[in-house]
Amino acid sequence: MSDIAILARRLGMVWKQFESIDGNLRAEGNRHTITSTTIRSIGTVLQISIKDPLPQGFDKSTELKIPSNLADMMGFGIVPGDHSLGVPDYKMGIEEEVLSTLRKVVDPGGGAAERPAGYVIGPTQRQEGFVVFHNRLKDLIAKRDAKGQNITRQTRSILVQYQQLLDSYGDMWEGQDMCNKDSNHRSITSIDDLHGKHNRTSQYFHDLRYKHGLGDEKRQLFLYTDFIYSHIRRVVNYFPQARKRINVSQARDHYGMHVVGWRTEGAHIYFDNIPKTIDDMRDKGFNNPDIVEEAWLTMMFRAFLWHRCHFMVEGPRVPSSYWGSNLSVYIG
Repeated sequence: MSDIAILARRLGMVWKQFESIDGNLRAEGNRHTITSTTIRSIGTVLQISIKDPLPQGFDKSTELKIPSNLADMMGFGIVPGDHSLGVPDYKMGIEEEVLSTLRKVVDPGGGAAERPAGYVIGPTQRQEGFVVFHNRLKDLIAKRDAKGQNITRQTRSILVQYQQLLDSYGDMWEGQDMCNKDSNHRSITSIDDLHGKHNRTSQYFHDLRYKHGLGDEKRQLFLYTDFIYSHIRRVVNYFPQARKRINVSQARDHYGMHVVGWRTEGAHIYFDNIPKTIDDMRDKGFNNPDIVEEAWLTMMFRAFLWHRCHFMVEGPRVPSSYWGSNLSVYIG
């Protein structure tokens, strides 16, 4: 059952029904259809049909489904972690799984976590998040430079890399439509560039863990889980915070964008949380504000890069319980 669910995803299909116990399975998309029939003494039998041959001029390069184990997991609502950084996989395919994850991350003490309002495209996917981050980072560095205050090499590097991407790719990097899969016409060269920069941000966090997480017991420990969980706890309710500021006429600069106000204000609230993350990490025993600040900026830049290398396929996820399932299914 797991294999057929993965096969459909890799063919660019979306599961319309996935009720394996009742034998009701249906997937559609990319000129393919899968339907099911239950046959007594055999079980579930699938029929796969393919429409007419590809039309003339069809550009297969726009179908960028990723044939990897990690992408397959996301098709089951499982968000892959990074085990080398101590981050586990999380099941988030249905609302109850999302709520369970938020309880563990937002309030590990066992209290209540606010019920999620549903899937919403966040600041690291939309133009508002990109533009606000870029301008706030420029302002941060300019103000520190004017006062002769320290700015780390990594922080300056993030701004330089962001500007290089904007100069090289323009709307492909920052444009509003790039969070929609229908506009997935990014060149292989640009994706390779983005993915290379993303890999370097991964290496940054591995190096940081090695430098501040191993060896001398007296050394302050930078635990990535402490860091990322602090960020999530701070931003999980950015929407009501943004609406509150707008309602009392405290919305901030939208930098010329003609967009919905709460999204822009929400991106500002993300940036506002840097000092709070520094405080959280200090409480965890890591008292190095410059490192926490540059790590937060690197994390956000890493998220922007990831979202410009990928697009999220809409539609329901296969229940996470079927990941790795050996339940037999037949193709007739």
